[in-house]
Amino acid sequence: MRRIFIAFALIAAGIGAGIPIGRATKSPAQEKGLHLDIVDGGIYTARAVVDGDTIVLDNGLHCRINGINAPESGRFVRDYSPMAKEATAKCIELLEGKRIRVKLAPQHMDMHGRIVANVFVVSDDAGKEEINVREVMLKNGLAKVMNLGLPREEYEILKGWQDEAKVAEAGIWGIKKVPEKVEDLKPFCAASSSKTYHLCNCGMAKRISPANWHGYATSDEAEAAGLKPCATCLGKK
Repeated sequence: MRRIFIAFALIAAGIGAGIPIGRATKSPAQEKGLHLDIVDGGIYTARAVVDGDTIVLDNGLHCRINGINAPESGRFVRDYSPMAKEATAKCIELLEGKRIRVKLAPQHMDMHGRIVANVFVVSDDAGKEEINVREVMLKNGLAKVMNLGLPREEYEILKGWQDEAKVAEAGIWGIKKVPEKVEDLKPFCAASSSKTYHLCNCGMAKRISPANWHGYATSDEAEAAGLKPCATCLGKK
């Protein structure tokens, strides 16, 4: 097994977090002389789930699951992508607090200082197979294949799992997009993570991306979904 030392990961993570470049800046971990490492094929515990494709290991390192991209969520995302919450919830169910095996990707670190690896849930039953997290996320339509440096054979396997989800219209592949014809548009709409609905000709409505667009035939239908009318185009109720 390879053992990769990650002392420079702390610096990379700092840059990703917005620490100014060009001056000597030490993190508390560096000042204490902490040196983190990761073993290729090693067993760790998933301490926490960040979102549908990123976890935190028990040694504090962030690990990005190689070859997939889950719908965006998190504190820096203003408008969650459809199925983002479901993807995160599935990762929590699969991984949080579980023992996992980490198989490092050829490019084992990304620009944000995260470890990049294939992740497998280790069973307490010696005779039971490990759970391939990428397979579960792709087959459930909770992630898309991200072909960055994947060997062709590996990419084709991931794409096959994704194609299964497409055929079944699972997860993100079952989401209805904005109708292409204007006459097919419903008169009211809202973004997937918004608490407000609009008339479709409202300036705010025009900012909604197609992937996040949800239409409603009537205001009653929108309000039954827990939405409030836009103060600009519909006035306050």
